[in-house]
Amino acid sequence: KKKTKRTKPTRMWIKHGSHICYIGVFDDKNLTAKDIKCVKINEQVDEILQAKVLKWENNRWMGYDVRIWRIEREKPENLHPERMRMDFFINPFDLKERKKQVEEMTTPELYGFIKDLKREAIDASPYLTEMYSRIFLSISPVIMVILGFPLGISRERGSGAIMGIIKGLAISAAFWMSYYSFSYLGKMGWIPPIIATSLPLIIFLAVGKKFLEEVES
Repeated sequence: KKKTKRTKPTRMWIKHGSHICYIGVFDDKNLTAKDIKCVKINEQVDEILQAKVLKWENNRWMGYDVRIWRIEREKPENLHPERMRMDFFINPFDLKERKKQVEEMTTPELYGFIKDLKREAIDASPYLTEMYSRIFLSISPVIMVILGFPLGISRERGSGAIMGIIKGLAISAAFWMSYYSFSYLGKMGWIPPIIATSLPLIIFLAVGKKFLEEVES
């Protein structure tokens, strides 16, 4: 049987008009959205809305299993319509343009996206980490050469040469494990993204320099 294509989690924040909305999943083929949470803001928060599913029907969004908290009045209202029009929500064809994955963005696009997130006071740590990774990973081959060169010129033969290869592979694996571990910490916002992406290179550059100093001329 043909495998069913899974919809990747979208996890998008969109500001549209006076609404700021979180979209859990957006299926751009079927024009449906799931796990919607919106806040309506004028001078203050006026309304909070949640919807399990949105469907694009007859050129308009229809929300299903909707919950609304209207808090602009003295006595807040709590509404729970099973189905309602969502005219305020962003057009799905505009939403398609905004759904581009971070990995698909060019560096200028990613930089502009980060600026937009900062303007809206949204944490941009995952995207900053991605941008800095592109910069620092471009010099990682140099680090690999500096680490591997001292091990590759060993005069020993037989088991000594094999051990040199094993050490080189182990150091390479340690470098990438370290790099992606630090990158994860940066994406989570636990350490600054620029430190998360540059620190492993600095550490292993120092290790490579130490190896070079020990190599006989």
